[in-house]
Amino acid sequence: MRSIAGILTSLILLVAISCSSTDEANETIISLSPGEITIASGESASISVVTNAGSFEIDADSRIISYETSGTTIIITGKAAGATNLRVRAGNKSVYCHITVTEVPPIIDDDNSEELNDNSTRCQGSGIDLKADDVGILFSSGSVSGFISITFADIDSGKYITANINPHNYSDALIIDNGTEHRATAQLLKETDSTQWIDIYTTDGNRYLIVAEKH
Repeated sequence: MRSIAGILTSLILLVAISCSSTDEANETIISLSPGEITIASGESASISVVTNAGSFEIDADSRIISYETSGTTIIITGKAAGATNLRVRAGNKSVYCHITVTEVPPIIDDDNSEELNDNSTRCQGSGIDLKADDVGILFSSGSVSGFISITFADIDSGKYITANINPHNYSDALIIDNGTEHRATAQLLKETDSTQWIDIYTTDGNRYLIVAEKH
């Protein structure tokens, strides 16, 4: 016959094991992938969050990067050269992704310096020179399925051009030149509080420079 002391010891062990199992089940798990990112100003990248928590909080230096979330994905965009640690916190645990933002490569071609000093809203390239301040030129800016959409049109000639640019990935762009679509890659050359200079190269070798109001 088991002694009372033996029964009590068994009960204590069972309670201890049960508490330990509960603690392990409730432990917060969180990790980031990747843990380090280098992007240029104007470029974007994605960070995946793996966690068993229902929600998480993000802290980052808004002078260097901006971010938005989509489920468990954090999409970051470089704003200014520098380095910062993006912190993601769930429960009492925090993890970090080290982010380095580099300057956009300088424009070496002397001809571009004049273009970058001209902030008139316009589209130039491939036989098109449309300025929004000219009589008969229409300009519009908006968004289509998450893409920034910029259109210039000439009422007199009927010529128009539309640039659709992925704000999270400038390498993903589309030029629609008088109805003909061209896959393209975009680069943010210059940015002020109100205006962006965007260089676009199509896969068939054409180049466009679009200067437009920031969306």
